[in-house]
Amino acid sequence: MGDVMGRILIDHRQGSGYLIEHPKLKDVGYLCKGKEQLAYGDVSFVGIGPKGSLKFGIELKSIEDLFQSVTSGRLQGHGGQLEGMLGVYDVVYVLYYGHMRPTQDTHLYTDLRQESKSWRKNGRPYAFLNSFLMGLDDLGIRYAHCHDKSTAGDWIRACFNRYQKAWDKHKTMKVFNQSGAIKIRNKAHQKGGLAGPVKKIDAAKLKRMEWAAVVSGVNEILAERIADHFPTTYLMVQASEKEWAKVDGVGDVIAETAVRELRARSE
Repeated sequence: MGDVMGRILIDHRQGSGYLIEHPKLKDVGYLCKGKEQLAYGDVSFVGIGPKGSLKFGIELKSIEDLFQSVTSGRLQGHGGQLEGMLGVYDVVYVLYYGHMRPTQDTHLYTDLRQESKSWRKNGRPYAFLNSFLMGLDDLGIRYAHCHDKSTAGDWIRACFNRYQKAWDKHKTMKVFNQSGAIKIRNKAHQKGGLAGPVKKIDAAKLKRMEWAAVVSGVNEILAERIADHFPTTYLMVQASEKEWAKVDGVGDVIAETAVRELRARSE
């Protein structure tokens, strides 16, 4: 079965095959066996990003398996799982599960009720795990932690649901001050991630984007279109509703709002 919207592809192997029976995945899950098994990752689905469809890949691991695969190089080494996933998927997640807590000597145990004897003897540094996870950020790889196998299935369904709707329909995007979000985005130095590498924007255009973004109903994508249309903030403020309506994505409502709010701001 090829990659299609509305389906979660689940690899049949031991670490992830159980997910096909998860209550929240039964209606959308598809078990990949034989020639259909996933080359990399345990779960895959197609979602919607800011510029169109994206292919998501999720590597699912217990904490114990995470440590073993990192120390052996199987996960992040040359030709390892993550390298393969980065070549196949647009967005890569490492999802790990299990009880954990740091002790006084910074060791990490998998069970809050009964400390693992092998881990108590050999030690699994808590800082080691955190350092590795921070390193994933540098590669543009996302990560998340769940309580157990069941909640890992819950998380996968929630992630899937989030990226099945149009990017501009996400309510969380409306929570942030758009002007502030633009500043943060252009000061960031991360590579990769959902929106791809950070694009260099000159100071003058950034200023125009910040002005455009204060208008109610204007998101970051539309703010950049507005900044491309108006060569200066002065012309932006002085523009008529008819001129604003020439910008792709600006309708009569936003045009009227832009004229009213920007002129009020400039007074």
